[in-house]
Amino acid sequence: MRWDLDLVNSTIASASTVSTITSASIVITIASASTVSTITSASTVSTIIYASTVSTITSASTVSTITYVSTVSTIASVFTVSTITYASTVSTIASASTVSTITCASTVSTITCASTVSTITCASTVSTITSASTVSTITCASTVSTITSASTVSTITCASTVSTITCASTVSTITCASTVSTITSASTVSTITCASTVSTITCASTVSTITSASTVSTITCASTVSIITCASTVSTITCASTVSPITSASTVSTITSVSTVSTIICASTVSTITSASTVSTITCASTVSTITCASTVSTIASVSTVSTITCASIVSTITSVSTVSTITSVSTVSTITSVSTVSTIASASTVSTITSVSTVSSIICASTVSTIASVSTVSTITCASTVSTIASVSTVSTITCASTVSTIASVSTVSTITCASIVSTITSVSTVSTITSASTVSTITSASTVSTITCASTVSTIASASTVITITSVSTVSTIAFVSTVSTITSASTVSTITSASTVSTIASASTVSSSAPHCIQLIRMSAGRQRLLKLSF
Repeated sequence: MRWDLDLVNSTIASASTVSTITSASIVITIASASTVSTITSASTVSTIIYASTVSTITSASTVSTITYVSTVSTIASVFTVSTITYASTVSTIASASTVSTITCASTVSTITCASTVSTITCASTVSTITSASTVSTITCASTVSTITSASTVSTITCASTVSTITCASTVSTITCASTVSTITSASTVSTITCASTVSTITCASTVSTITSASTVSTITCASTVSIITCASTVSTITCASTVSPITSASTVSTITSVSTVSTIICASTVSTITSASTVSTITCASTVSTITCASTVSTIASVSTVSTITCASIVSTITSVSTVSTITSVSTVSTITSVSTVSTIASASTVSTITSVSTVSSIICASTVSTIASVSTVSTITCASTVSTIASVSTVSTITCASTVSTIASVSTVSTITCASIVSTITSVSTVSTITSASTVSTITSASTVSTITCASTVSTIASASTVITITSVSTVSTIAFVSTVSTITSASTVSTITSASTVSTIASASTVSSSAPHCIQLIRMSAGRQRLLKLSF
């Protein structure tokens, strides 16, 4: 095993611009009950309120807002900052160059936007929105909604929650409960610059899907509030019992974030992050990412990243190539502090999937299964008793897990892992790894990023390239800090979902990315330098 520190540093750029976007302006308002409606708008500001209906909205150059309660929503955006709030919903978000916020509760929503700012409020409905270059807000209750946006700013509020998105001087907030969210984005050439952007997503027992390319998204689940700050952005995600996967690939993206603080809290979740074949550039500074998970099985794979993992009572595996990894095990909660980003994700009983390219995403889910795929993004996921998967390239991710089995694979990264009462494995190529086990709390501090992940009974997997990931687990403390990006995954008590780039079933976006459930999960376990390959078949 060679020890080398290479391809770890990320570029930091500060943009002290502080802007706030509030999607409250409504030009078009639609209220329906037990109906099936379709809306198509161009260069408009629309607001839709649904109740027990199935609606579809297609807008271009509009501002849309959607509010869902107990719905399943899907959002696709590129170059966006998205916030989603879900409550017992299944939501999917695909964004490209957009800033979106979604708040849903027990709903299934789909939104596709193009250069629009839309607002939709739904209750027990199935809605679809397509937008590009828009600022949208969605609030739904008991609906199934899907949102696809490109260069838009969307906000969704669900389960009686308020979401706000501010990216590139935007604030996005998403609240979700019992939701399954998925985000997928890939094969795009994007550049994201965010300053004083604060995005928050709250999800609980929902199923949400988000597909973003070069976006900044934040999801909060399990009645939690998540905030993301890209370029002075703060992202927080809270998830519980969620399965979230993230996958990103084949993209050329650039992200600039300063003073980004993201936090991820997960409990009993299984999260996975995967990223590859992308040319991404991320500029983050003063970023601190934190993830909290308990009884989780997390896996993180990063390339050219600085990762830190803190685990207690967990089986964690770290594979790094050209990285410097440090593992400290102490049957306690570990804390990681890194420069560049602070990400927090909290999710509970949610199944969420997020795929973003050149984005800053945060997901908070509770009792959900979430998947996040990001390239050159800053993503944060917090899950509790969920299975989440996150794939990021050039991202900074933080995961905090307790009583989990976490695996981290990093290439050209500096990783630190703290584990206690755990069987951890680290495979590094040209890396410098340090493992310290002692049934206690571990703390990791990495340059370019301070990430912390807390998970409880979660199985999380993160694969990132040129990222800084931090995972902190309690009773399975794993912390990973990656430079250039912030990604967080929290999952537990569930099977992890794999989202591949190029296509997404149920997600409409350029260079679609498809996600599917894997039949087996490979966990590399190491204890005191000993390698053991553990293959879990589901």
